[in-house]
Amino acid sequence: MTVGIIGTGSIGAAFARRLAQTDIPAILSNSRGPESLVDLVAEIGGRTRAGTVREAAAQDLVMVAVNWSKLPVALGGLPDFGGRIVIDANKPDHRIAIRAC
Repeated sequence: MTVGIIGTGSIGAAFARRLAQTDIPAILSNSRGPESLVDLVAEIGGRTRAGTVREAAAQDLVMVAVNWSKLPVALGGLPDFGGRIVIDANKPDHRIAIRAC
């Protein structure tokens, strides 16, 4: 299983680091595109790679870790998550929610 991460701020990057420590593959994505993540991916190492938001959103498990105010733009145009597990780390009250979407 590969985990998709949308958002590479402190929460998304920390999650990716932990996945790398346990040898779980991850696709990191952000609004600036994969080329903006070269240094972060190199620093994290493991089985982490950069991808597009669409690639990250297509994985079996997806973490959404973007600023609450930017959520509509970050997820706009993506297909339905189709029953996959989504970890929602963008709650305005700072709680993380895990849902099947």
